Amino acid sequence: MNLPESPASKPLPWNLRNPDQTALVHRRPEREIYRVTSNGVSWAIKTFRSRTFPAIRTRMNTLLNHLNAIGFPGLPGYIPMETSNFFGEFLRRPALLRPWYPLGTIPSTPDAFTALGQQIATLHTPLPAPGLPAIPSTGTDTERTALIHQARFLPDPPTYKELLASIPSFTALPHRLIHNTVSNLNALATPSGEPVLIDWDLAGVGPRIFDLACPLILVFVDSECHPRDSAAHAFYSSYLHRISLEPIEVDHIFPAALLYALNDVFQGDPVMNLDRIRFAVTHRAHLEAWYKNIY
Repeated sequence: MNLPESPASKPLPWNLRNPDQTALVHRRPEREIYRVTSNGVSWAIKTFRSRTFPAIRTRMNTLLNHLNAIGFPGLPGYIPMETSNFFGEFLRRPALLRPWYPLGTIPSTPDAFTALGQQIATLHTPLPAPGLPAIPSTGTDTERTALIHQARFLPDPPTYKELLASIPSFTALPHRLIHNTVSNLNALATPSGEPVLIDWDLAGVGPRIFDLACPLILVFVDSECHPRDSAAHAFYSSYLHRISLEPIEVDHIFPAALLYALNDVFQGDPVMNLDRIRFAVTHRAHLEAWYKNIY
């Protein structure tokens, strides 16, 4: 992977006082992404606003140090502020720093999703090391109650509640270190074709099928409720040719995908998101065939 070199006179952007150019490229309530250019080299800086940031910092420092130590190839080159601490400060906010990837996120092609499946399989290969933090959310009763409370503003809250109630527990399933928000939007393209993963905020030890479930509805069913068959088959085929799942795991992928989709209803257009969920439930067998035919 070809990463940009640091400017010789100022080896780390954390030390920059007067960058040549700073542009806000993405904003959400809890974070912002900036492209900062100095001496002809561009960097991406992610700032955090969340009130839960201290917990995020502790979890991510532990995870990133571990992934660096085991040589996981899917990191985008986060640059530490100091030993074992990847967080600095930018615009008076806590921030993460990495090289800027000019190719952007991976394209929505079968080849790109094949490479993404390989990367996720690599992440899941080792058993979790002692001391790694758990993912912050696993669909507990408390979390489900909070979702039902939010759902009272949706067009069809009874259906939402019924779907949420149908989701089983995942605690007994095999656990690995997982990314927890697997998507083409969280994978950056590189000249080698091997993607690197960003947005590790919710990563941790959790059921490994969560990384297969997350994109099942949210990525492989588009906003107009069209299934993306070739991309889905490429992703699951690539992963399942490297990782063997237990039968109970295979049976839990769709319910886990439904949990991700129900969590995501409140992002963007709730009506469109609910339509996509209804489509997925109606066409469950079609979606499950993407991985069951391979398994």
